[in-house]
Amino acid sequence: MMAPTSPVAPRAAQRAPGSRLALLALLSVVLGLWQLGFASASHESRRPWAMNASMGMSADAPRFFYFFDHLGLFPVAAQEVPQLGPTKADALAFVAQHGDRLATDLDTPTSTARFGDYGKMFLFFPDAWLRGDPGHATAIPFNRILFVIALLAVLAAFAFEGHLLLGVSIVVLVGSDPFQILEVNARGNVFSVPISLALLALAAHMRYLTGRHGADVLAFLTAAASGVVLASFREVRTESALMVPAVLATYALMRAPLARRAAMVLLFLVTFAGTGRAWSCYWSTQFTRAEAFVTHAGGNVFHATHGSHHAFWHAIACGLGDYGGDRGYSWDDRASFRWATTYDAASNPKPLPYHYTRGYFLDETYDGVHPIAPTDLPAYNDLVSTRVLRDIRQHPAWYAGVLGQRVLAILRDATPAALSLGPFTLAVPGAGWLLLPVLAYALLRRRYFHAALIAFTLPLSVVALLVYSGRGATFYGIAHLIALAVAIELFVRARTTSSGRPADVR
Repeated sequence: MMAPTSPVAPRAAQRAPGSRLALLALLSVVLGLWQLGFASASHESRRPWAMNASMGMSADAPRFFYFFDHLGLFPVAAQEVPQLGPTKADALAFVAQHGDRLATDLDTPTSTARFGDYGKMFLFFPDAWLRGDPGHATAIPFNRILFVIALLAVLAAFAFEGHLLLGVSIVVLVGSDPFQILEVNARGNVFSVPISLALLALAAHMRYLTGRHGADVLAFLTAAASGVVLASFREVRTESALMVPAVLATYALMRAPLARRAAMVLLFLVTFAGTGRAWSCYWSTQFTRAEAFVTHAGGNVFHATHGSHHAFWHAIACGLGDYGGDRGYSWDDRASFRWATTYDAASNPKPLPYHYTRGYFLDETYDGVHPIAPTDLPAYNDLVSTRVLRDIRQHPAWYAGVLGQRVLAILRDATPAALSLGPFTLAVPGAGWLLLPVLAYALLRRRYFHAALIAFTLPLSVVALLVYSGRGATFYGIAHLIALAVAIELFVRARTTSSGRPADVR
């Protein structure tokens, strides 16, 4: 992100603190009521904007959360959880009477226990606290709370830096995004988290993007807190780490001596890595305790290794199915599994020594009970990475074409500019095409603060650029909405300046 060459000090920042706080309080109430209206609204008209590129929250997750909530153990689950009572006494009674039904893995195609991102368990707590039914918990309350907090944070951060119009425009446009509204209020999944987290990061770093603040004590606290928060949300969804490059660029380019900027970058990296390590230790301890508990209860324990996050190269390989299908790639796990276990003189002369018939598991099992998932095997991930890197190295023009098509998809298939209220959304398609012209204009006119705002959220489109761009993957991006908000502010400023009035719109 680019810090402005000179501090931005708008007149709006000089308003009386009392009037500014009163206006901010009023806008915050309106914002809260506006977003609350989506809780009970129908979202059928927004279904086309759903994320269909991946499963996200596994279907068996509530079965694990039930015992995580009552007993503090993970992974412990049972297929009977939906029929169990909501209290801890009910959970203990089931363990005492049917301990042999407990398991640490339920062998589902998108196994919560096997495929990582275990932090998803925490998303169920608000609903369990509100409704008292952990066996049927959903992530919707958590998603709503996080998104509203993020919108309020953006509104406050921009208001206190004297850019109220810009803040309101961002809040209205992102708060009306049909993808985000649907994912927050109707699906109970994890796909709304990256945008909410990006807004929180933007709000936390707004004061440094303006160039009006240097590397003070608050800046170092922000760096440390950002490392903890981003690393923690990475346990929920890997895409949550997408904002790391934006945060690092902000520290590297902010108005401060080189030594202080380097210290902030180092502090962030240390807290990010340290928090990630702490979470790894936490989950490792959880697995040890859960396995001992299930064994003692007479249940079934899955002893194979488990991944803390999704298999990276598997996603990259399958993702090439969007525009690289001519080389045998497909956005289908099963196609990749079949390729990996099938001899082909050209592309796979040394297939995995396993058998694959159908579904998401190999025919072989670990222990006669738990089937082997190809992504469990280091040999599979090595085989897939070798295939991808070989094709990129031998066919660079082909891969460049894939990336070019994805860039077009990011612009073409972006969410619309919209105004939403309750069940209604007035959408104007084609907003994605505004991104590059507005960014270029801001750079050419040396509006580095506005260019930095747009660039700050560009990492949200990294998944669509480097992994997969179909089935809603481009909907993560909100940089085009930030660009539209920037264009609104610059237009209003130009109009007020040409009319001879002070450009007090920031």
